[in-house]
Amino acid sequence: MRADVRALLRDEAVYEAAAAEAYPKYNKAHLVSLDLPDRSGDIIITTYGELDRNDYLDPRTAQVATVDHVKQTCTKLRPAADEELPSAYIEEFRNAIDIEVSKYVGDAYPKGVCAVYCTSGKDIEEPGADFGLAVVISAARRSPQNFCNGSWRSVWTLEFSYAFQLVEIKGKIQVGAHYFEEGNVQLDTDVDRKDSTLMQTPEDTALSVTNIIRHQESEYFSSLEESYLNLSDATFKPQGDYIELHQKRHGRRLDYEERKRKREARSVKKNSKDARNLLGAKGKRFAKKRYAEKAQMKKTLKMHDESTSRQKVDDDVQEGAIPPYLLDRDQTQRAKVLSNTIKQKRKEKAGKWDVPLPKVRPVAEEEMFKVLRTGKRKTKQWKRMVTKATFVGPGFTRKPPKYERFIRPTGLRFTKAHVTHPELKCTFNLDIISVKKNPNGPMYTSLGVMTRGTIIEVNVSELGLVTPAGKVVWGKYAQVTNNPENDGCINAVLLV
Repeated sequence: MRADVRALLRDEAVYEAAAAEAYPKYNKAHLVSLDLPDRSGDIIITTYGELDRNDYLDPRTAQVATVDHVKQTCTKLRPAADEELPSAYIEEFRNAIDIEVSKYVGDAYPKGVCAVYCTSGKDIEEPGADFGLAVVISAARRSPQNFCNGSWRSVWTLEFSYAFQLVEIKGKIQVGAHYFEEGNVQLDTDVDRKDSTLMQTPEDTALSVTNIIRHQESEYFSSLEESYLNLSDATFKPQGDYIELHQKRHGRRLDYEERKRKREARSVKKNSKDARNLLGAKGKRFAKKRYAEKAQMKKTLKMHDESTSRQKVDDDVQEGAIPPYLLDRDQTQRAKVLSNTIKQKRKEKAGKWDVPLPKVRPVAEEEMFKVLRTGKRKTKQWKRMVTKATFVGPGFTRKPPKYERFIRPTGLRFTKAHVTHPELKCTFNLDIISVKKNPNGPMYTSLGVMTRGTIIEVNVSELGLVTPAGKVVWGKYAQVTNNPENDGCINAVLLV
């Protein structure tokens, strides 16, 4: 980003002046935390700890750090002077609150930092006057490789009133999130909270203040989670219309289809991993989502099941007498209704087809697969190499070779077949679409193994076949009639 700004300005002096003014504002607004040079902790860039333009106080270690705002590093460290630190009476309250808040931040935010500053009355030596403290919490997660960044910033001001023995608590929580995978979605929100507690001993006051902060932040975090669940129905719903309009006008990215195919191929593994690892509220939400998907799938399958319909019979007079109690009734008959999906599924069963080769010799597993020895000492025998001809579709995403159980050699992969039309008595070289049924079992079908008697689907669009409705027929089934691994080609007969 700095290089881009330099290229736009083309003036180093102007850039240095602009950076010297902009970076301190950004660092203080986002409560950026930096490592101290002696590795004793972190320091938060905030106005509460600012002594001058580049010097910031770390009250926990009683040190002053010199900060380079542009490079976001601490360049020098020195002990804080007595006038820069609060009195012993104020430090007792500040230190007690700092200890309790640090415990809370360590549990709630994995990479969070916090600090407690004295904002007023730091020279008070004994009870009898009012003073103020500020609790600053900052947590950020930068993950550009996963296309997301986020930060949580909260500032809580504590006003101690000795006359009323009361602590007034005012807080401001700011949350920012940025997702930029195939788009640009940003969340920037803040909320103000108020509360109060009794002024007690430093330890008891620290515990009460920390519990209030924990309650207020947890409540706001829960409301954010609920709003995230409703994003698709509320915030993103109109945005989807804009995205669709943009796609119609300008099209999609050139690699959209490839990225979508790979994402869909990985989704099964991701769902399986999430089902095993997600716990608590996230696990419940995931299980609820999967349950809804499965319920919808069952409804869809049930829609295509065999059902009963009532159909009115024609008004033709039947032969023979009709009983008087049936004369005034509509005569109906019940018939089984089958959807096109069910009809197609029934046709796909190889046993029901009139195929040229109704019976084929089963292929033993020892003949189908070759055992591969792997591992450092070649003692593992869990990998198998397919020795028969196979079909691998264009959308195939290969596993890493280390984890691939079934290996299909490139030399035995076929994409075309010599298909003979039984009525036209002609042979065509057609593209293979998929392997529908291998007579040796469903595992060989899923691997795309083609042996004698296998039913395959081929692209017959170039034959000019049309349906009764006038639509072009793209795919038809054919049966393999030879042993492809011996002949070096696939011969098949079209099933008409």
